[in-house]
Amino acid sequence: MWTATADKELKKAFDDAIEIAYGNGRNGELENLANLFGDIALDNYQQALLKGLDGGSNAAVDVAWIDKRPIAKLSATATGAELGDMMLVVHEHDPRGLQVSRACLLEVKQSPGGAIPPVPVTGGESTRNQFQILSSWPTLYGLKATGSNRAYLLENIITQPGAATGGVLAQAWYVAVKPPSTTAPTPMPWMAAPAAAGAPFEHTLGEIFGACARGGSLTNTKVGAPIGVGRQFEEGKTLQNPPGWDALINAIISVTIFYDLPKHYFPHRAGRRYIPGRRFAPLAAFCGLNIPSGAIPTATGVLIGILIACVAAAIFMRRKAGKHAPAQDDAFPVLFLNVHHSENMEPAGERG
Repeated sequence: MWTATADKELKKAFDDAIEIAYGNGRNGELENLANLFGDIALDNYQQALLKGLDGGSNAAVDVAWIDKRPIAKLSATATGAELGDMMLVVHEHDPRGLQVSRACLLEVKQSPGGAIPPVPVTGGESTRNQFQILSSWPTLYGLKATGSNRAYLLENIITQPGAATGGVLAQAWYVAVKPPSTTAPTPMPWMAAPAAAGAPFEHTLGEIFGACARGGSLTNTKVGAPIGVGRQFEEGKTLQNPPGWDALINAIISVTIFYDLPKHYFPHRAGRRYIPGRRFAPLAAFCGLNIPSGAIPTATGVLIGILIACVAAAIFMRRKAGKHAPAQDDAFPVLFLNVHHSENMEPAGERG
């Protein structure tokens, strides 16, 4: 179970891991993002999770990679917008099995300087469309696997949550990476803010990781009220009419099944979608996208349509045989946090 000091321990451990990861590649947003998914970083995230848990509990981290996928549209003629550059997926288990899953979409921005401009950080039509979605979550006309696809994975998607679930701001946050300092190590290189116009970047990325893992919330001076980091979803729930948050998150997860780690960012792991089993304990961890332990036997429930189900089955068989699908280009990361508690969880599954 989580310890009494879990919030503090998780923040420090995640922030330390993120600072260590920063600096190996500083040539732009995606390369900085790729550093968050390196071998050392993933090992450190697993250790960070364990620092917030009692000795009888366990945790693991896994990673997949997507980019410019999937694409959401507000109308048939609107410019498509990414729903983020990274997604945190958390699965909490106890002795009874999977008890709660959460997802939080993260939009990544490269800051022009050490002082990060407020949300949405940059301008442009695509940024405006994306901000409209992430800040207010209007009904989405449709979701495509890529911008060039004609077919929609989902249509008429309504993700507006009720008041009891923390509001739309819990569903997506902005994170920004600072440019490297030329004179000294860059303090807190990754910062975060809720998807609210003018919100300052007052939170560390480590806080986001920790709060999402715990089902907690953060308070930003622009918003005032506590904001949840991540919204619960039901794994495998795709048949909603109209589609809602559950269907949307499962559709995003299904898209990642098609793509592997890109060679130019992960030359030593090119062609391998999942981190080897030494990290894949009964849990899966965060940001980007990961399929949790226990999900594979019920993978067809996660997939959208027969075609996706067939592809998923083929990939699963190749994994069992020790093989992996070929790497694809144009992909961005998903990181999964899996937590296994030693005792039964609270019924609500969420802690403030």
